[in-house]
Amino acid sequence: MVNRLGAINLIPGPNSTKQAIRLGFDRARWRGLVAAGVCFILPAALIVTALAWAYVHYGETPAELLVLAVATLLLLWRTRLNSAWYVGAGALIGLARTLLDTVM
Repeated sequence: MVNRLGAINLIPGPNSTKQAIRLGFDRARWRGLVAAGVCFILPAALIVTALAWAYVHYGETPAELLVLAVATLLLLWRTRLNSAWYVGAGALIGLARTLLDTVM
């Protein structure tokens, strides 16, 4: 029997994806592997595609950038990450620079 968890740690890439695919394979072999891979990767790919479209469509408008920055800060606040203040400060500095560049 192959120690799959040990093998997962040796393969480069995100461990959560590899672990989900391994569990799918253990449960239903190749069909489970494909189903777990698609169900784990497809939602993230769709979200990134939607964000990329929104960036291309609204990237030049400061109001949408402000909404995105505030929504990000609210999500970080809910998770209570220790680094949320640093991320929030960086987001506000970037937002201020963007707004100043458009005004001047």
